[in-house]
This record gives sequence, C-alpha cells and structure tokens, in this order.
Amino acid sequence: MQILNFTKFFGAILALLSLIALPEKTYAVYTPGKSLRPTSIMMTTVKNGWGERVTGATITLLRTKNAGASWSIVLSIPNTAALQFSSGGRALYTTQTGGSWPQAHVHVTSDWGATWRVSNTIDLPPMHSDRMQFSFSPTGKFGWLAVIAGGMNSAHTLQLWQTQNRGLLWQLVSGVSPINDLLGFRNAMQGFAESSFAGSSEVAGLVKPAKGKRFTVPPLLYRTQNGGRTWQTLYLSVPKNLRGAASLVSFGPILWHGQTGMMSVTFTSDQFPYEKWGMYLTTDGGKVWRLAIINGVSNIYAFHRLPQIAMGIAGSDAFWETVTTVRQMSTLQTFQTRTTLFSTAHFGGAWRRIAQTPVPFTQVQFLTARIGFGLASNGTIYETRNGGQRWFTRTLEINQLFC
Repeated sequence: MQILNFTKFFGAILALLSLIALPEKTYAVYTPGKSLRPTSIMMTTVKNGWGERVTGATITLLRTKNAGASWSIVLSIPNTAALQFSSGGRALYTTQTGGSWPQAHVHVTSDWGATWRVSNTIDLPPMHSDRMQFSFSPTGKFGWLAVIAGGMNSAHTLQLWQTQNRGLLWQLVSGVSPINDLLGFRNAMQGFAESSFAGSSEVAGLVKPAKGKRFTVPPLLYRTQNGGRTWQTLYLSVPKNLRGAASLVSFGPILWHGQTGMMSVTFTSDQFPYEKWGMYLTTDGGKVWRLAIINGVSNIYAFHRLPQIAMGIAGSDAFWETVTTVRQMSTLQTFQTRTTLFSTAHFGGAWRRIAQTPVPFTQVQFLTARIGFGLASNGTIYETRNGGQRWFTRTLEINQLFC
C-alpha cells in the first residue's frame, strides 16, 4: 500500500512539473536521431551564429555557440513571417492577425532567443497584403518594414514603416509606392529599392531615355534621401550590347561599407551569350554607380553553365565573391556543380581567384579576411582560417533546447 501511494505521489509531482518546467515559448518538434540541418546561416562571431531551417510552412530558428558543431532550436514561426538576423544575438520576426482590421507585431530578441519583446501595433491596410520585408542599415539601429501586395507581376508597396531603435517602435513613413523589393539602406535617410516584374525587368527601365523621348517601360530602380517618405527614379549606365529589345536585368541586395556599396546584377537576353553577370559599385554613397566587372556565360545546347553569384563584405580590405556553376555537356548527363571563391582588397577593382571549394556551397560568409564559413546543400558547415584556401568541416548536431 505504501509503495502504491508513493507511486501516485511521484506521478502527481511529475504531472505538476510538466506544467511549469518549460517557459512560455514555442519550440520546434525534434525527434531524436532525425537530421535537422540549416538551410541558411549568419555567423556573428567566430563561435556564435544564427541558423534557419525552412520546411514546408515552417521556419525553424537555430543558434550555435561553437561555430556550427552543434545547433539549438530556438523556436518555429510560419514561413510567411518576415525574418531578420543581426549581430549580438539579435533577431526579428513578424506576426499578423487577419480580419477586417489586420494588424502586425514585430518580435525582437537581443539574447539569442532566450526572451522576446513585442513592438507596438502596426495597423495594416484593409486590402490584402501578400508579404513583408525587412531592411536594416549596416549599424542595425535604423530599419524598415515594407508591406507588399500583389503577385510577382504586379507587386507594389502598400506601406513602409521605419524604426529608429532596432525594431521595438515603428512609425508609418509612406503609403502606396511602385517599389516591391528593398535593396538596402545606407543610413537613416539614404536607401534604394527596385520595382521588378516577375523577379526581373527590362533593361530599358534602367536607362535614362534620351531627351525628348518618352518612357517605353516603367522605371526599375528608385532612391530615397528622406528615409523612404518619397522615392526618385535612379538610372544606371548600361553597355549598348546589353540593351536588346528582349534583355532583362535583376539585382541582388546592396552591401554597404561606409560610402562604398556593391550590388550584384544579372543581364539575360535571347542572344548569345544569353547571360552576363557583374557588379555595380559606388564609392560616394550611391550618387554614382559604375559596372565594375562583367563576365559572359553561355547556355547554348550541349554546354550549359548557370552561375549563381554571391558577394559579401567583411571589412574595408575583405570583399569576396563566390561563383557556383552548373555544367551539363548533354541533356542525358547529370549536372556537375562547383563553387569557386574570388576576393578583392580594392573594393571590386581587381579580383583574384582563391580556390575551388571542396563541395558546392549554397552560402558563404566571411567574418574577416581569413575566417569564413561555407554551407553545403546538405546542411554541412565548412570553415576556413586562411581566406578560403583550405576548408574543414564541422560535426553537425541539433539540440532541442539551448542552454
């Protein structure tokens, strides 16, 4: 009888502990032995970093304390949420409520997800909004949240909100505008955005029309000098051989280091060599942009090479670029993929080939000119300590709760 009573007492204690053991947070479900690997990473120091895992309708936030040797699950959010990682253990994501008067909140952490603070209420327009997008200045103090509506062929911004305290307080700065992709802000006032059509637009929208001639296509790039309250058209110089009637152009996010900015660009057309990629560079805060490099890529039958370019800045003397190519000698052969690393110490003026990576990388990030990380498609993390000449792997494990 005493043993039975003790069993009941012990069971009651366990039931009570199950109610109070975990803090009031949402954790992703983790099955022991199940492989859970990040699809993207952001290292903030040599040891600490954020990770992201997208599966179906869910985004799982991860963090590491040991350079990716093990990962901890922080929480899970819907994949419709806007998400932004930052340095110092900071991250932000959005939640929305529907109904006749939709609202949104921004959740902010500065301690790697141990605690979250909720921003003021963001009143959304009654019309349908399809997505939200964060964009922050390099310091992380100033940020913008775009409320975007419409599909890929008709997207435009309904509202643009700004924060001046890293995401806790937001204020509305502008209403409807043609922009649908924030490319980057240099400071509290200067920023750039794109108005793309299905992810790319005609090159003609990038070139200023001759005097006396009217626009044939909508402008593509915009610039603000008052924090997003108003936007002005921005034109860039484009070589004549890239201005064909069927030529398209698409841009990557702008990377800033002081007055210097880098913006990757891809030109495509129906004429040989069909695709060219390069980089627009500015050294005066975005007043003047020049096309720094151009490389031609052929994708004619029996020789297919598709480049995927990524660029980054790790300091005034540490710019890097990775080029991943997919090559197929015939339609019956399997694809061969490889990633090559280049670097420059002259703000894009002269690039040099470092080495081919041991496996194709989906993401590369350098913290300094010598210390960097690479993420393979299977979630394996590689690390270099000599500027990308040699890479070694990190053992990947996932823990449910971080401590």
